[in-house]
Amino acid sequence: MQNEKLFSDEQVQKLNATGMQNIVVSVFKIFLKEKPNIDENYKKLIQYLLIISENTTVVPDNIETLKMMEKRISIYGYEIDNKLKYFLSTVYKDSYSNILLYLYYFNYVCKFKNISKITFDMFLTKPYFGLLTDNQLSYIWNNQQIERNNMKLNVVDIDFPE
Repeated sequence: MQNEKLFSDEQVQKLNATGMQNIVVSVFKIFLKEKPNIDENYKKLIQYLLIISENTTVVPDNIETLKMMEKRISIYGYEIDNKLKYFLSTVYKDSYSNILLYLYYFNYVCKFKNISKITFDMFLTKPYFGLLTDNQLSYIWNNQQIERNNMKLNVVDIDFPE
């Protein structure tokens, strides 16, 4: 599944960025319905984050990941609580692309559901949020690229200024 293309190169060229964005979000939603098994380490992390207070500052191991997340979130215009930032930057500490896909999807959900802030509790309990596997995220990432002017572009970066 990981190496399969959602669309042929010809089909992708016919789609505009908005069309691809809708496809990325649709595939994300389909995968969220599958509810993957959560690794024991992640379960412990979730339990820890559920018992600490909202005001507790948690700092991830990779500060650069956190900075990247905060910059992207500020451009999108919604907020994420510290617990969710910590969770995503811990679970996906070695994969900016996975975090970018989540932030991109969160942007869609915030606009569609008229939400200004996503909390860790929402991420765990609302049906339109949840944890995807690395394989699912890789599949989405590999299939969200479009070709423009002989260059591969990531749909998640089209509206993001350098």
